[in-house]
Amino acid sequence: MTYFLDFDRTLLDFDGYLGHLLTVPAFSQFHADIRAYRDRVLPRPEVLALSVAIDEWYAHGGYQFSPGELVAHIYPDVLPFLSVHGNETYIVTSGGVEISYHQGRIECTGLHTLVRDVLYVRGRDEGKGPVIQQHTENADFVFVDDKESQLDSVAEFFPTAKCYHIARAEHSHRSDRYPVIASLTELP
Repeated sequence: MTYFLDFDRTLLDFDGYLGHLLTVPAFSQFHADIRAYRDRVLPRPEVLALSVAIDEWYAHGGYQFSPGELVAHIYPDVLPFLSVHGNETYIVTSGGVEISYHQGRIECTGLHTLVRDVLYVRGRDEGKGPVIQQHTENADFVFVDDKESQLDSVAEFFPTAKCYHIARAEHSHRSDRYPVIASLTELP
């Protein structure tokens, strides 16, 4: 079985990651907005502006993650899952036009060395379906994401793919259109 897995909130505890950024002095210019985002009080347009600002700042040398810096924020079920299924797994992540920020985050976890490949979707609102389509014609795969819009994108291109909505936190939205899982251990 082939697996396509989202990164944030699927493999990486994003709230823990945001908490980590609040301890990094280099990110201090973004701390107020990161705190508001983490506390879910930052309006969507400002979230997007923050994301673009961090992407550009990072791409132009604002910061470089150290190897292992974010390992503590990998969910506990991820490494055991990848030790069994890593050769059949792709990480699919979406971000800004500048992918170096997302590359840096993934590479410092070391997860890129445990999977077949990492696929980057340029643009936060772009669907993952077209990117996956560039890497497989076979619809016999599992796709996992915390965003229903991304599940919809993949289901549009691959109606027979097994799409799972991952809801790691108790307060997470739970899909009524896709099977909901809380851990990768629940996958076929």
